[in-house]
Amino acid sequence: MFACTVVTGQVYTDDSGIYYEIPIVLTPEGPIHVLTDYFVQRWDYRSPAWMTNVARAIRRFLEFVHANPSISDERSLFHLFRQRLLTGTVGSLDPSGLWWSPAHPREVKATTLQLTDFFNWWAQENPGKQTPAASLC
Repeated sequence: MFACTVVTGQVYTDDSGIYYEIPIVLTPEGPIHVLTDYFVQRWDYRSPAWMTNVARAIRRFLEFVHANPSISDERSLFHLFRQRLLTGTVGSLDPSGLWWSPAHPREVKATTLQLTDFFNWWAQENPGKQTPAASLC
């Protein structure tokens, strides 16, 4: 199983000693820096709760990506992720190892919007580059 966690961290962007206290998504390869950049850019008009929810959405998406390495098409991956949030992954067996219970449609919609906003921001910041779904992993 892919180990990914969300912690609160202090991010310094200059030598003033002032820091941003934001959620940091840690993977076995280290923190997801692009997500940290996203939060720092939005720190002055987004709530800590919003950042925590986005970080959790990213964590769940990464878990899904790692549990389904055979899905290479990013559109299909995102669509199937949304479906598994709605249906859950638990049946008589769960070969993915995710063991997700079905989520409420409102929660699925919020998660989908949070990820879409993040991916859209990333695409604007990195024109012509591969989308971050693959690069986050």
